[in-house]
Amino acid sequence: MQLIESSTKIVSATPDALELIEYAGRTCYQSRGKIKGPLERHLFIQNLIVRGHESPLEHASITVNMVCSRITQQQWTRHRIAAYSIESRRYNVYKDGVTYIIPAWCKNIEPGEYNYYTFKESTLYTDQENHFIRCLLENERGYLHGLEEGLTGEESSQSLSLCLKSEMVVTHNFREWRHILKERTKKCCSEDMYLLARKITLMLASNYKVVFNDIINWED
Repeated sequence: MQLIESSTKIVSATPDALELIEYAGRTCYQSRGKIKGPLERHLFIQNLIVRGHESPLEHASITVNMVCSRITQQQWTRHRIAAYSIESRRYNVYKDGVTYIIPAWCKNIEPGEYNYYTFKESTLYTDQENHFIRCLLENERGYLHGLEEGLTGEESSQSLSLCLKSEMVVTHNFREWRHILKERTKKCCSEDMYLLARKITLMLASNYKVVFNDIINWED
C-alpha cells in the first residue's frame, strides 16, 4: 500500500491567453487601437475584474492534472462549466497494491509504502492515525483478496475507501477557475478540498498573476 499527498500541475493552457482576453475585452469597448504592451494589458484585465466584467475571461482556458482522493474528486466534479477525464476504477486493476491519499486531518503520517504484515504502530502518530493506517491496510487486503477470489477489478473496487487515489484531467475557462477557487478557498470547505484549491490558486497565480492573484486572501 502506498500513501501519497495530493498534487496538481498545469497540463495545457490557451496560447497567449492574456492577449486573447485583452483582445476580447477591448472588442466590447471598441478600443483595440489601444492595445500596446504587457503593462497596459495588465491594467486593462485588472480593471475588467474589478468592474465585474469577467466574460472576456471565458475565451481562455487552463487544463490541470489533479491527483486527489476519490471523495475530493467527487466534490470537484460538481462544478460546471468543465471537461473531466477521470481515472477509471473499471479498467484499472491494482494488482500490485492500492494507493491512497493522506487526508488533511492526518498531520503526522508520512508518505511511503506500508505493508499489512510488517506494519507496526508508530509513536510518532496519534492513536487515530495508527488506526486509520490499519483500516486502509485491511481495505487493501480485502480488495486484493476479492481479485484472488475471481472478482473483476470493477467489482472488487466497490469495497475501496474514499481515500483511494484518483487522477483526473480538468479543464475550466479562466472565469470558471476564478469562481471555483474563490468558493473552495473558504474556511467553511472541507479541509482536503480547501488545501487542494490553495495549491491550484498559487500555481495559477504564479503563471497568470493579474487574473488569480486577488484570490489569495485566505487566513491560515
